[in-house]
Amino acid sequence: MFPLASVITNISQLWSLIGVGSTMKSIVSQAMSGGSLVSMARELLSGNVVTTLEAMGEHLFPKVAPELRLGAAIVAAYDTDKTKWLQQALNAILGTKLDVDGIYGPATVKAVEQFQTQQVGLKVDGWAYRITTPLIQAALTKVLTKATPAAAAIVQQKPELAPSQAAKA
Repeated sequence: MFPLASVITNISQLWSLIGVGSTMKSIVSQAMSGGSLVSMARELLSGNVVTTLEAMGEHLFPKVAPELRLGAAIVAAYDTDKTKWLQQALNAILGTKLDVDGIYGPATVKAVEQFQTQQVGLKVDGWAYRITTPLIQAALTKVLTKATPAAAAIVQQKPELAPSQAAKA
């Protein structure tokens, strides 16, 4: 088994070989944080994974800037927890009936596009990332606080400081 430092070096070399810039490295690093670094490194270094992910990016995210499609595909393929959260959130916000399966497929893309369409000035590309995800979080908070009085009370409640903390503040 390779030491972790060796795997990271190999991944950096792979990024250089395929011409991945610093923005893409950041996206790939974020995607990799959700999965097993060693298994992802093995897959990425094994051959056709990058080509497959590029094709997936072109298919799922044709409206995403071409230089970001690979990153979108990596996140969609490897960050299943985020995708499950996204599917649950969109179901709550939009009333959709997405399967909460962690698969960022065409139905999830369509629901993200539907959400993006409802936002003024937001690019409609089907990818929930830096701008769309916080907007979804805010919309979900609104939905949840309207749905139950208890949730509304928690969101509006300010945490009280313990007496020892209040004295230090």
